[in-house]
Amino acid sequence: RTPVAEAPDLGDLFPKVAALPAVDGRWSFGADIDAAHDVLPDADAPRTEKERALLGWLCRYQPCLFGRLAAHDGAGSAASKRLGCYICWLDDTDLANGPGHVATVIAGARRQWKQAAWQGCALAFLVVFNSRSLARARPSDQLLAVARELASLYLVEFAPLSVDTIYSEAIPLRMRNGSTRLFKSTVQTFYTAAHGTDSHDRRVPGGLVLSSVGPGHYAHCLVSAGAYPDLRQAAGFVRELAYRSIGNGGIGHPRRATSSWHNRVPTAAGCEHVPGRKRPGYVPADMDPSSYSATYQTDVTLPSSIASRRPCTGESASDGEVWSALGLDYLSDVLVPRNHVNHGWFSGIAVAEEDRFGNPWQPRPAVNSAEFREHY
Repeated sequence: RTPVAEAPDLGDLFPKVAALPAVDGRWSFGADIDAAHDVLPDADAPRTEKERALLGWLCRYQPCLFGRLAAHDGAGSAASKRLGCYICWLDDTDLANGPGHVATVIAGARRQWKQAAWQGCALAFLVVFNSRSLARARPSDQLLAVARELASLYLVEFAPLSVDTIYSEAIPLRMRNGSTRLFKSTVQTFYTAAHGTDSHDRRVPGGLVLSSVGPGHYAHCLVSAGAYPDLRQAAGFVRELAYRSIGNGGIGHPRRATSSWHNRVPTAAGCEHVPGRKRPGYVPADMDPSSYSATYQTDVTLPSSIASRRPCTGESASDGEVWSALGLDYLSDVLVPRNHVNHGWFSGIAVAEEDRFGNPWQPRPAVNSAEFREHY
């Protein structure tokens, strides 16, 4: 399915953003985000300064290590493992120009990102909605509705998007033999109002960000760049990043509570890719290498928790839903058949070169069960 940059009929978008319920002026989103907000909500600050503030925050405080790598400038010894990012930046002026304008800007950036990815650049795609109103919004039904409309202007091929549904993106790569393959990625929403809530791990300064990172595409690029001799070792590095990202989301929380944590299996050998000498304390030696838990389904694009102000209390939480069978076994270079749940992540699917901008994966409503993982 090839995306078509036609905006859904969303009416006047900017008034809905401007009318979002907001926190009061004394509210803190944590010292790290408060510092970034010295620049990001300022309508008069140059975009270059704002982008530098956002990337600086991502480098230090993004729980997901893929996000930190993407925001890093690639200097020094880490350059060969660099995962860069392609940013589509939109502000209140863009929102005031209407959904058609926003959809067109995103579609152009999305195509340029995919072209660069096809040519071998390992890039995350960030659609940044930098808005003062979004940056001061609090969790609410209105915020969830606005996030849904904004995400629908990105994934126009599936618009209007549904809540608690997994939407996949497709990232193209021209292989060494000249063929083209598409690699699967999810699209996730990060937003300032997540601070302190069940979705605390999804906090970000400046408003709202839609993010797409392809672990399989990245692994293939690592091999092409000479960082690893083969896909097996590159996949091992990618798995380690994922293991070290889970449970790392307590940053900025007054009690270091995190929205995700590792499942534990006493006989597991999951930490073979996280050497003990550098294994962080939140990654237990007996972690389950195939699954983990979180207070929300981490693969969905628009979790209903965007509307919830329920506080994040961490692994011991008993007053809210826990997703205890979230999968990690897709992070593997093992070839699987086309009808397998993990098909497309690391092996990709072959397409004609002219179809490299398409997106063949259909959305699927999330279900909180172990069986769902077996059939997705």
